[in-house]
Amino acid sequence: MTEDIRRIKTKENIQNTFINIMAEQDLEKITVKAITSRARINKSTFYRNYADKYDLFYSIISNLLREYKATLSPDFFELVSIGSIAAIEKAINPIIDFFDQNKRTLLIIHSCQLSSILFDGMVTELHDVLIKKTDKKDSLVKSFYCTLIANNILTSIKWWHIYNNHRMSKMDFINVVTTTINEGIVSSID
Repeated sequence: MTEDIRRIKTKENIQNTFINIMAEQDLEKITVKAITSRARINKSTFYRNYADKYDLFYSIISNLLREYKATLSPDFFELVSIGSIAAIEKAINPIIDFFDQNKRTLLIIHSCQLSSILFDGMVTELHDVLIKKTDKKDSLVKSFYCTLIANNILTSIKWWHIYNNHRMSKMDFINVVTTTINEGIVSSID
């Protein structure tokens, strides 16, 4: 059963309003009253969709993780293992695009004390894609290396996105990641 378009628009309004308020003040200081007032909805409308502001926050995180997961190629490991700039670009471009499309929301969430929930979820999703494609017998070692690779790639993208300020082009960034992958941790998985 599909969700009613009015309910979808209401949820989008509430989520967008919440993100806008998060840009102005800490999550802990935000009230449901502030959200409903700014979104121009009744409290009953808010509570029909969310239990509280934390439920709303986790809903936004879940939506972002779902979108992020959809960007991960099932062939991510194979592409990264090839080691060419073109293959690595094909693997990480969708992730970079996801960061670009959600830049404002991700930056706002990054400044929140609960931001690690989103990043940890992203690492887990990439880890799971990587681990399905490896041949190592020791599952603990395999899991370690997949976590290391996922963290390395995502931390690099996060750094480029948050701290770079367009000083490094996307292609230069992909070249740096390619060098890191080729001379660093990917060879430890094969």
